[in-house]
Amino acid sequence: MKFSLPSVLALAALSNLASGTVVNIDFNSSTSATYVGQAAAPDIAGGATATWNPLLNVAGTASSTNLNDSTGAATAVDFTLTGITGSISNATSESELAGGYLSLMRDFVYVDSANSTTIATATGSFSGLVVGATYDIYFYGQGQFMSTSTTNGSPAGFRGQNSYFEVNGTGKQTGWDGTVGGNGTLAENIEFVKFTVIAADGGALGGVINFDLENVVPGSGGNVTTDNAPSNTGLGARRGAINAIQLVYVVPEPSSALLGLLGAVGLLRRRR
Repeated sequence: MKFSLPSVLALAALSNLASGTVVNIDFNSSTSATYVGQAAAPDIAGGATATWNPLLNVAGTASSTNLNDSTGAATAVDFTLTGITGSISNATSESELAGGYLSLMRDFVYVDSANSTTIATATGSFSGLVVGATYDIYFYGQGQFMSTSTTNGSPAGFRGQNSYFEVNGTGKQTGWDGTVGGNGTLAENIEFVKFTVIAADGGALGGVINFDLENVVPGSGGNVTTDNAPSNTGLGARRGAINAIQLVYVVPEPSSALLGLLGAVGLLRRRR
């Protein structure tokens, strides 16, 4: 039996449905190690030795092309982040350091506004994705100082460094579990927030997903109603942090894969 080019392409696209690729990014300073292993996103392929792409000493704009997936294999996924103030690493951070997550959460890049009532924004983008495909994105966002006290010497105006992330007009903020050094778990809406997004058609860039990172500013003129980790002033904080990102290609449900198979079979019959 001969197969036409459209038929072959249909089967090739269908074969990709079986693989759920995970791409990890860990933001580091010059003094911190890159994280290795599992985080909140499910990752059977990467497992306990999952690979993370390091982005070091980010300030201004950072980018990386052909990111590795969690098994260490190169992908077509590119990443860029613009508007970052700088990077920090501190082993005595009030954020999540327990449970083996020290090298993941101790270091971060951040935006810094003039004060705790003004929003600072950094913009990020993934490209080289599959147009129309669905992805889960996990944004980890906890800065050095999370509590409302002066524990660990947190300076005025810098406490409550949780983060606000926005994708396609939907915003979510991280929080704090109330334990200095963390409670050993990675919880949604505490250490990270999760979005499920369909990659838009970016033309030559392939599938594209854009996002914003901001400091949390509650109330009128802010980006949230209530701060999940309030600062000493109760008015948010001037810094918003991003520790890491996980991008996960969502494997279609069996019913969706079956529909794809039926479509490919129908295409082959028509071509015959």
